[in-house]
Amino acid sequence: MNNKIAFAPLAAAVVIGGLSCAAHGQTVYKDADNTLDIYGRLQAQVGNDWERSEDSGADTHMGGRLGISMSRALSAFDDSPLEGTRVVGKYEWQVNTEKYETNTNADGTWNARYAYLGLSNKKYGDLLFGRTQNPLWQAIKITYKYMNWVPNTNSYLLTRIDNSYQFNRQDGTIQWNFSHGNHLFEAAYVMGNGNASDKVDDGTMASYRYTYKSGDITLIPVLAYSDFNASQASIEDKNEKEHQQIIGGLDFYYGDLNIGFTANHQILTDYDNSERKFNGFDGLVAYDMGRTRLTLGYSSIQEVSVTRKKEDWRAELRYRLASQTYLSATYLSDRVKDENSYVFGLRFYF
Repeated sequence: MNNKIAFAPLAAAVVIGGLSCAAHGQTVYKDADNTLDIYGRLQAQVGNDWERSEDSGADTHMGGRLGISMSRALSAFDDSPLEGTRVVGKYEWQVNTEKYETNTNADGTWNARYAYLGLSNKKYGDLLFGRTQNPLWQAIKITYKYMNWVPNTNSYLLTRIDNSYQFNRQDGTIQWNFSHGNHLFEAAYVMGNGNASDKVDDGTMASYRYTYKSGDITLIPVLAYSDFNASQASIEDKNEKEHQQIIGGLDFYYGDLNIGFTANHQILTDYDNSERKFNGFDGLVAYDMGRTRLTLGYSSIQEVSVTRKKEDWRAELRYRLASQTYLSATYLSDRVKDENSYVFGLRFYF
């Protein structure tokens, strides 16, 4: 898979296409059978978070995403049990986005974030192939709600098995998503990770999400699981052989209040079958006050019977300037390193 693009030709295509688009430049083309959308975001930040030290001084950070999504009705399935099936696809690129989540390149190279193609049917669900938004996201997104910070308590040390620069978005994935009423099921099988990793052999992931609503209350419990196995060559080189994790979470909304948390247990198995076990936690409380949102959060990773690997307290104030346009200020206290950091950001979605 070609994961890199020259930005200038793509930008020109977006501008040309955008001349006939809707207000935010999203829908490029739509008829009875076909849709084509363009979307993305831009973000500018200043702070000392990248060095995680008060003494490192401030620095600036510019990042962005740009994606296209499409779908087409398939007439071959008319008058059959699969009537209404569509082919769907997405290709999304990114440059210099969140730490811990992507590859940040000083040369400004755009890299693929999502790249998949598949079939979608309202009755039977979606069957997708490629680099997908995998099943773990149903749990992870409960606390991934900051403008300037990624909690990163899940998939701890997964890179020992899967050294992809974007773990949790693996190439070579076959995924099935199925929803029925308030229930959502997702399952995926990873057939290696393309050229991005020479360590991983295969992996499986699954998640279940239930949404309950009553008046102003919304309650969403989630359960997710993953298991990644290293290649035989990697094991023979005395590297880790397996990474397993189970994640449970709860997302609670009452009016303008949101409380969310996830807890996970992870096992990293070495080539000699010895195990390292970790418990992770991430939680937040957020409250909307008109244009302003205040978010307070805490996260930790503890190696069982050994030592704490991560412990952070966070506070973020976000102000909505216009639809999908935000100013934000984030403060982080790293209790393990005894360091404090801050980030100010401006983000715009289109």
